[in-house]
Amino acid sequence: MAEKYADLILSQPGYAQLQTRPYMRANIPLDMSMFQYNVPGRKRPLIIHAPSNPLIKGTDFIKRTMDELQSEGVEFDFQPVENMPNPELRKLLTSADIVVDELYADTVGVLSTEGMATGNAVLTHYPADFAGVPKDCPAVNITEKNLKDILRNVILDVAWRCDLAERGRKFVETNNDSIKIVRDTLSYLEQGQTFRYDFYPDFHQKALIKGS
Repeated sequence: MAEKYADLILSQPGYAQLQTRPYMRANIPLDMSMFQYNVPGRKRPLIIHAPSNPLIKGTDFIKRTMDELQSEGVEFDFQPVENMPNPELRKLLTSADIVVDELYADTVGVLSTEGMATGNAVLTHYPADFAGVPKDCPAVNITEKNLKDILRNVILDVAWRCDLAERGRKFVETNNDSIKIVRDTLSYLEQGQTFRYDFYPDFHQKALIKGS
């Protein structure tokens, strides 16, 4: 019913499996004035992992990887966070260097977006083509196989880490500023569906090809 009467649909493939109509990508809106941007550039970085659901986020695997790196002599501080109010988390993110987010995600989530807004190098899992994440997204795509090597590199290579952080802030300013998202949404409505959608469900594409 929602699809039938909607003038515009904003969604993402990860939760649009049953949708039949084409749609634009739903981006996470941020009030940028709420996020203080800071790139510490420390030689010994502070790493944050704040899972809303430890099982889905791969928390156990991430913690084991952190332990392995520390046992190998890689120097960093690791702070796992649970049940912290968002205002406190935003302050913590501003003081941090690296955010390790989701290991099994299908897109760049809220914590990753907030991490980039506050000046962190962000590590998370996302199949960019599937999720329609813009090609210039500086969040580093991680898997169980590459997490350890990428973590080691982003910890030791301060210049690369800072570059990721700087590009991350620019990325969210371009793609996640709440005012821009509202303007884009109004623009889509004003165009009256004359634009090309970001996503076309497979069976919908086949129907269009057949002319039905």
